[in-house]
Amino acid sequence: MSAKQTTAVTVQKWGNSLAIRIPSDIARKVHFNIGTKIEIAIHDGEILLRRFGERS
Repeated sequence: MSAKQTTAVTVQKWGNSLAIRIPSDIARKVHFNIGTKIEIAIHDGEILLRRFGERS
């Protein structure tokens, strides 16, 4: 497992939902680009994001 990188972001309203922005340096490191489908999961009270269809 690689070293953790943490960044503070603010939850904001986006339509009827809530949203966060993924900082570009983090997005590059995990290969998230415009149009990348991601899966959102909750594990032990934490939110996990990964490219759709990938399993760890």
